[in-house]
Amino acid sequence: MKKAAIDSARECLARARAEHETMRVADSFEKMEAAWTNFLLMGNRVYVRLEQGAKGNGVSFGWYGKKKHERRKDPLLSYIKNARDADEHGIERVTGRDYGNTQVRFPEGATVTGGTMSHGNIDIQLTEPRPVEITFTGPSVKLIEVTNYGDKYQPPGNTDPLAVGELFLNHLDALITEAEALV
Repeated sequence: MKKAAIDSARECLARARAEHETMRVADSFEKMEAAWTNFLLMGNRVYVRLEQGAKGNGVSFGWYGKKKHERRKDPLLSYIKNARDADEHGIERVTGRDYGNTQVRFPEGATVTGGTMSHGNIDIQLTEPRPVEITFTGPSVKLIEVTNYGDKYQPPGNTDPLAVGELFLNHLDALITEAEALV
């Protein structure tokens, strides 16, 4: 494994981490989605750099071949790769938008007379005063099924880009550490 490939892979990992942090603080759908697609690009570049660094060295090239196979078979790695490819080569969205909601739970036996919700204001009348549970779920970006060259790929169990991204960052860090042992 070429040392320059390791260094370049570490730089790509650092950029992926920066995009992950951008996702964490994003204040709009557009910023979150842009950070996610940039994250996918940087994660893919780690693999590209390591592949290039493995060329010309039988042991490293064999190691990379196993990692490439793992990437095709592992649900997380396969989803990330194909989401990146779908974004890069396709025209469909690779994320979905959840606009949030408001739930109102009335106590058992409560009688509601009238009720409106307008511009974020809730106006309800109970026949007798009782506690009401109101739950707000804010808007969020979620991972969705992606299609890459006609094949469909489901999110790996979790649809939260931050959670999936954290798992992928941990994987990339371990991958680079393994590659370093081949220098």
